[in-house]
Formats: sequence, C-alpha cells, structure tokens
Amino acid sequence: MQVATAAAARALLAARAGLVRRRADAGPSPTAHERAELRGQCGYAVQRAKKATHTLFTASGASAIQRSLPIQRFFHDVQGI
Repeated sequence: MQVATAAAARALLAARAGLVRRRADAGPSPTAHERAELRGQCGYAVQRAKKATHTLFTASGASAIQRSLPIQRFFHDVQGI
C-alpha cells in the first residue's frame, strides 16, 4: 500500500513538472490560479510521500536504523522537507 502511495505521489509530481515545463516552453507564465493549484498539488504529493516513507521505515523495525540501509537515508532525507 505505501509503495503505491509513494508511486502515486511521484506520478503527481512528474505530471506537475511536465505542466510547468510545457508552460515554460510556450512562453507565458502560469496564472495565479495555476500557481496556487501547483503548490497545493505538490504539497499534497510531498505529504503522501513523507507518510509512506515514515510507514515503511516503521514497518522495517529496528534494522532500519542501520546507516547501510537505503530506507534509513530516505527516512532522514524526507524529514527535512
């Protein structure tokens, strides 16, 4: 479930990045409404990814605190967002 949540958050961010890229290539800046919508959607995607990372880290148990495991780095990285 959490892997799917993280994938959905990533897909949403990728779609928003595509919109920004297309608008930048076309010339005109995004409208105030589009900027607000982008911020809201990106914020939501980040919240979902952060929750998914936290859940996966917690489910990993005590072994997740080992510095050699990627989940430990992911968990600490996401805390800075």
